[in-house]
Amino acid sequence: MLVRFYGKTPFDRARLQNVKTPTGVLTASTPETTAWDLVRYPRAAGGLDHVATLLSELAEKLDAAALRDTVKRHRDVLVTQRLGYFLDHVGRRDLTTELAGWVKQAPVRRLDPGVPATGARESRKWRLLINADLEAET
Repeated sequence: MLVRFYGKTPFDRARLQNVKTPTGVLTASTPETTAWDLVRYPRAAGGLDHVATLLSELAEKLDAAALRDTVKRHRDVLVTQRLGYFLDHVGRRDLTTELAGWVKQAPVRRLDPGVPATGARESRKWRLLINADLEAET
Protein backbone atom coordinates (compact mmCIF):
# COMPACT_ATOMS: atom_id res chain seq x y z
CA MET A 1 0.00 0.00 0.00
CA LEU A 2 1.25 3.45 -0.91
CA VAL A 3 0.71 6.27 1.56
CA ARG A 4 0.97 9.85 0.34
CA PHE A 5 1.16 12.87 2.58
CA TYR A 6 -0.17 16.22 1.43
CA GLY A 7 0.64 19.64 2.79
CA LYS A 8 -1.83 22.47 3.00
CA THR A 9 -1.28 26.17 3.35
CA PRO A 10 -2.24 28.07 5.32
CA PHE A 11 -2.39 25.19 7.75
CA ASP A 12 -3.42 27.44 10.64
CA ARG A 13 -6.96 27.60 9.23
CA ALA A 14 -7.48 23.90 9.89
CA ARG A 15 -9.26 22.86 13.07
CA LEU A 16 -7.69 19.94 14.89
CA GLN A 17 -8.82 17.53 17.58
CA ASN A 18 -7.19 14.94 19.78
CA VAL A 19 -8.31 11.39 19.06
CA LYS A 20 -7.79 8.64 21.61
CA THR A 21 -6.44 5.41 20.09
CA PRO A 22 -5.38 2.09 21.64
CA THR A 23 -1.75 3.24 21.47
CA GLY A 24 -2.21 6.80 22.67
CA VAL A 25 -3.56 10.14 21.52
CA LEU A 26 -3.08 11.51 18.04
CA THR A 27 -3.92 14.87 16.54
CA ALA A 28 -6.23 14.80 13.55
CA SER A 29 -8.43 17.22 11.68
CA THR A 30 -12.01 17.72 12.81
CA PRO A 31 -14.75 16.13 10.70
CA GLU A 32 -15.57 19.59 9.30
CA THR A 33 -11.97 20.28 8.25
CA THR A 34 -11.78 16.80 6.74
CA ALA A 35 -14.96 17.48 4.73
CA TRP A 36 -13.47 20.77 3.54
CA ASP A 37 -10.21 19.11 2.51
CA LEU A 38 -11.99 16.29 0.66
CA VAL A 39 -13.85 18.81 -1.47
CA ARG A 40 -10.83 21.10 -1.87
CA TYR A 41 -8.54 18.26 -3.00
CA PRO A 42 -10.85 15.80 -4.81
CA ARG A 43 -8.15 14.18 -6.96
CA ALA A 44 -6.06 13.38 -3.89
CA ALA A 45 -9.22 11.94 -2.29
CA GLY A 46 -9.90 9.57 -5.19
CA GLY A 47 -12.19 11.68 -7.38
CA LEU A 48 -15.62 13.26 -7.05
CA ASP A 49 -17.53 9.98 -6.64
CA HIS A 50 -15.23 8.91 -3.84
CA VAL A 51 -15.61 12.32 -2.17
CA ALA A 52 -19.41 11.91 -2.34
CA THR A 53 -19.11 8.45 -0.75
CA LEU A 54 -16.83 9.69 2.02
CA LEU A 55 -19.04 12.71 2.74
CA SER A 56 -22.13 10.51 2.96
CA GLU A 57 -20.37 8.56 5.72
CA LEU A 58 -18.74 11.57 7.39
CA ALA A 59 -21.90 13.72 7.35
CA GLU A 60 -23.29 12.12 10.52
CA LYS A 61 -20.31 13.51 12.45
CA LEU A 62 -20.59 17.05 11.05
CA ASP A 63 -21.87 19.89 13.19
CA ALA A 64 -23.51 22.80 11.34
CA ALA A 65 -21.94 25.50 13.54
CA ALA A 66 -18.47 23.97 13.29
CA LEU A 67 -18.91 23.60 9.53
CA ARG A 68 -19.87 27.27 9.28
CA ASP A 69 -16.75 28.17 11.28
CA THR A 70 -14.55 26.04 9.02
CA VAL A 71 -15.95 27.71 5.91
CA LYS A 72 -15.39 31.16 7.45
CA ARG A 73 -11.81 30.32 8.38
CA HIS A 74 -10.91 29.12 4.89
CA ARG A 75 -12.70 31.90 2.96
CA ASP A 76 -12.87 29.99 -0.32
CA VAL A 77 -16.22 30.51 -2.03
CA LEU A 78 -15.64 27.87 -4.72
CA VAL A 79 -15.02 25.13 -2.16
CA THR A 80 -18.07 26.34 -0.21
CA GLN A 81 -20.18 26.03 -3.37
CA ARG A 82 -18.99 22.50 -4.00
CA LEU A 83 -19.17 21.41 -0.36
CA GLY A 84 -22.74 22.66 -0.09
CA TYR A 85 -23.72 20.85 -3.27
CA PHE A 86 -22.10 17.61 -2.09
CA LEU A 87 -23.84 17.75 1.28
CA ASP A 88 -27.19 18.44 -0.36
CA HIS A 89 -26.51 15.55 -2.74
CA VAL A 90 -25.95 13.11 0.13
CA GLY A 91 -29.12 14.27 1.87
CA ARG A 92 -27.72 16.63 4.50
CA ARG A 93 -29.44 19.90 3.61
CA ASP A 94 -29.70 20.59 7.34
CA LEU A 95 -25.97 21.37 7.32
CA THR A 96 -26.03 23.75 4.36
CA THR A 97 -28.60 26.42 5.23
CA GLU A 98 -26.08 29.09 6.20
CA LEU A 99 -23.56 28.12 3.56
CA ALA A 100 -26.01 28.82 0.74
CA GLY A 101 -26.27 32.46 1.77
CA TRP A 102 -22.53 32.94 1.38
CA VAL A 103 -22.45 31.93 -2.27
CA LYS A 104 -25.35 34.07 -3.58
CA GLN A 105 -23.00 36.52 -5.30
CA ALA A 106 -20.42 33.94 -6.39
CA PRO A 107 -19.67 33.44 -10.07
CA VAL A 108 -21.22 30.34 -11.64
CA ARG A 109 -18.57 27.62 -11.86
CA ARG A 110 -18.35 23.99 -12.87
CA LEU A 111 -18.72 21.23 -10.30
CA ASP A 112 -15.97 19.25 -12.04
CA PRO A 113 -13.35 21.64 -13.45
CA GLY A 114 -11.89 18.86 -15.63
CA VAL A 115 -15.12 18.29 -17.57
CA PRO A 116 -16.65 20.68 -20.13
CA ALA A 117 -19.86 22.42 -19.14
CA THR A 118 -21.67 21.41 -22.34
CA GLY A 119 -25.14 20.18 -21.45
CA ALA A 120 -24.68 20.84 -17.73
CA ARG A 121 -27.65 21.84 -15.63
CA GLU A 122 -27.33 24.71 -13.18
CA SER A 123 -27.75 24.56 -9.44
CA ARG A 124 -29.01 28.03 -8.68
CA LYS A 125 -28.65 27.47 -4.95
CA TRP A 126 -24.94 26.69 -5.26
CA ARG A 127 -24.23 28.66 -8.45
CA LEU A 128 -22.66 25.58 -10.01
CA LEU A 129 -22.90 23.98 -13.41
CA ILE A 130 -23.52 20.32 -12.64
CA ASN A 131 -21.37 18.73 -15.30
CA ALA A 132 -20.80 15.40 -13.51
CA ASP A 133 -23.13 12.80 -12.06
CA LEU A 134 -22.08 12.00 -8.52
CA GLU A 135 -22.45 8.39 -7.46
CA ALA A 136 -21.94 7.87 -3.75
CA GLU A 137 -21.56 4.22 -2.81
CA THR A 138 -23.72 3.19 0.11
